[in-house]
Amino acid sequence: MAVAGAALAATSVESANVVGYDKSLTGGAANTFAGAPFLAVGYNTVDIQSIQIPGAEWDGITFTIWEGIPSVRENSEFTYYDASNDPNGEATVAYWGDEEANPATYSIESGQGIVLGGAEGYNIQFAGQVPDADVALTGGEANTFCGNPFPSAIDIQSIQIPGAEWDGVTFTVWEGIPTVRAGSEFTYYDASNDPNGEATVAYWGDEEANPVTYSINPGEGFVLGGAEGYEITISKPYSL
Repeated sequence: MAVAGAALAATSVESANVVGYDKSLTGGAANTFAGAPFLAVGYNTVDIQSIQIPGAEWDGITFTIWEGIPSVRENSEFTYYDASNDPNGEATVAYWGDEEANPATYSIESGQGIVLGGAEGYNIQFAGQVPDADVALTGGEANTFCGNPFPSAIDIQSIQIPGAEWDGVTFTVWEGIPTVRAGSEFTYYDASNDPNGEATVAYWGDEEANPVTYSINPGEGFVLGGAEGYEITISKPYSL
């Protein structure tokens, strides 16, 4: 099997080794901004081949990772192929491959946002090991593309960015061409900004600084603006 790219070295970790799958995410028009809610079994990263889109193997579905302005991360471009396209003749199911249809080996950081192109109307399936720890990643330049890294909905307040509460860091959900989803624009505030005087820690709020409740579904992507260099922590919503 040819190696089309490797974003990260996958590191073996101790875990409860609970495995499962989720197929609740449906592809949207043009681009679907997503995040994988499972890990490769025994590792702290996600295997691209664990993302399956039944029925889409002939439709030229693409996988990319966006960053910054945005631009496409180098060596992150793959296409979803039917097993019969494998030049090695080894594939038995649809798979992600490079421009020559060689099956790809590619690891994705937990919490990293991914962009699936052309998946409109298809059910996107994720499978693997259930993460049993909070997820941490580092903000990138301009926009940081993230995804819910858990197979359970999370509330926006579970995303914390220590030290960023005075820097106007923003949260949005992108879709399509892309555009910003209506009702998904929030800002990260210091507790002292709460007009109700109830906040004790930094929080996400609306344009008037009122704390908000906003649910992010398993597999759903989101974009953090202005978080460059900050550590982003996403708290797991369950106990194993």
